Amino acid sequence: MSEATDMSGIRQPDDIDHAAPVAAASRPSDARVYDYALGGKDNFEIDRQVFHRVSAIAPQIAEAAMANRKWLLRACRWLARDVGMDQFLDCGSGLPTTENVHEVVQEVNPEASVVYIDRDAVVVAHGRALLEENDRTHFIQADLSMAEKVLADPVVSRNLDFDRPIVMLQCLTLQGISDLAVARHVMETYVAALPVGSYVIVTHPYNPTTAASKECGRGRSRRPRGRSSPGCGSGTGKRSCRCWVG
Repeated sequence: MSEATDMSGIRQPDDIDHAAPVAAASRPSDARVYDYALGGKDNFEIDRQVFHRVSAIAPQIAEAAMANRKWLLRACRWLARDVGMDQFLDCGSGLPTTENVHEVVQEVNPEASVVYIDRDAVVVAHGRALLEENDRTHFIQADLSMAEKVLADPVVSRNLDFDRPIVMLQCLTLQGISDLAVARHVMETYVAALPVGSYVIVTHPYNPTTAASKECGRGRSRRPRGRSSPGCGSGTGKRSCRCWVG
């Protein structure tokens, strides 16, 4: 695969839009705003402006971003170490940070496979450049809301065995789908494709002070957490999988 280099020095494989990383400096990105919230350096001024505007409304955004990251890594570490899961599909992965899903799970099992999905060309280019010598970890540029297309991508089908359990991550991603019916369809499509014994890890912003959130909380079933796991949940039937919501 041939590669080009953009103005920032990031190597870019030739199967993504080479102009996109340069143009990205003029418009914000969820991934780069999240990176800034985590204290990262892979962001532009426009991303920092968005972060500070959101912080004016929700001052806890940075704390929530940190908590989200720690929780998802704890869940992945437990799944790899204690459950023996060795296949991970990270939807809307964002920019590589100081500690990533593949680093956590491959420290436990070097043979674990991880496929990252993100629609941001900067994320994909940066991730591929960092992981070019890691043959168990892959990036694809795709919109996670197009579940059928993601599942049919040859990188996904070639590197994940859908005859064995898979862990799917949807962490701070679903709020990007404004239509609840569409979000539900997207998740139903992903979950239906997962083999028996799979796990789904979900985190989502939640404001307990709104009327809608209070109503949701009243109708929400609660299960006690297992002593050895960071979350809980169960499923039954041929296509069962466990789902944790943080």
